[in-house]
Amino acid sequence: MPLKRLICSYLLLWSAVGATATPPPELRAKLEAIAGAEVDKVRYFRLMFWQALDDRSLILWLGREEPYLVDLREHCHNLAHEISISLTNYVRPGRNTVRARWDFVQTRDRRCRIGTIRPLDLEGMTELGMDLPSMRANRRAEEDSDAPADR
Repeated sequence: MPLKRLICSYLLLWSAVGATATPPPELRAKLEAIAGAEVDKVRYFRLMFWQALDDRSLILWLGREEPYLVDLREHCHNLAHEISISLTNYVRPGRNTVRARWDFVQTRDRRCRIGTIRPLDLEGMTELGMDLPSMRANRRAEEDSDAPADR
């Protein structure tokens, strides 16, 4: 009997992970609409927040009012489930410049090359409910709902 429960739990968890891996197509279309033209590089002080959209794209907040839509060249498996990421500098490490086509998003066990970087309109992000405070609050709520209940 415990083995059946374990298998059922595993299958349920597997289906939940698969269901959250891709954003709704309408969200991607809305982000494309508020994204500006591609830029070659972006200077930043620190990576404030990030949100994976799927295994090939994410939103990076490189300042309180600086969201960017970043598309990766290849799939970065399980990006949506990573706890933390970092950005690598190909040309000059430590210079806080991210370059499209040269730099990488570094996860726990892989490096995923950045394909394009596009600035997102801050007002458009706020209208979508994806401004920095809202996204942080949503992530905290998701983490709280994933935590086991006190017994």
